Amino acid sequence: MKKINLAVGLWLFAAVAAAVLAGCSKSGEPAAVVQPTTFAGWLDLAQKGRAEAQYNVGLMYLSGQGVAKDARAAVGWLAKAAVQNDADAQFNLGALYAKGEGVEKNEVEAVRWFEMAAKNGHVAAQNNLGFAYLNGKGVAADAATAATWFRKAAEQGDRNAQLQLGECLYVGRGVAADRKEAVEWFKKSAQQGNALAAERLKVLGL
Repeated sequence: MKKINLAVGLWLFAAVAAAVLAGCSKSGEPAAVVQPTTFAGWLDLAQKGRAEAQYNVGLMYLSGQGVAKDARAAVGWLAKAAVQNDADAQFNLGALYAKGEGVEKNEVEAVRWFEMAAKNGHVAAQNNLGFAYLNGKGVAADAATAATWFRKAAEQGDRNAQLQLGECLYVGRGVAADRKEAVEWFKKSAQQGNALAAERLKVLGL
């Protein structure tokens, strides 16, 4: 099932990856899956318990795509998908709690959902969790845990996490200082177009 390519965030904005699941025809050849083209179509599937559809309906309510904007309804549908272990829904639900959009602002609850998504491999959630632990937002500050989550996201190619991991390594924040490795992460981040990482390298004379 295809997920709508929308996303929200607080400490970090990240695009939700679209995924299409293909079925097979009787001949064994891949067969295209017919996707809903209207809000009503997605809502029908969501009401039948399909997590991907519940996620899409939540984002449609959030953005006003095919239906009047309703942040509270968005939270409700994202929560349904999130409890089915949909990492994108968990991430976006965490972002809404962090922003206080459609629900009372609650950074502790935001971190709880970010952590669920992060443990499911969601790279933006891993980066957000790193910032939460680094700054003590919704959780007790813990530089070592922050560095751990930044590394997980950095290893998945997230340029923002690569920069943050580099900073942790450069000054020994939460990890043993290793300026050589720090510079490598700065370079990886800069190569992906992160202007802050490029500036960091410039300051270092590299």
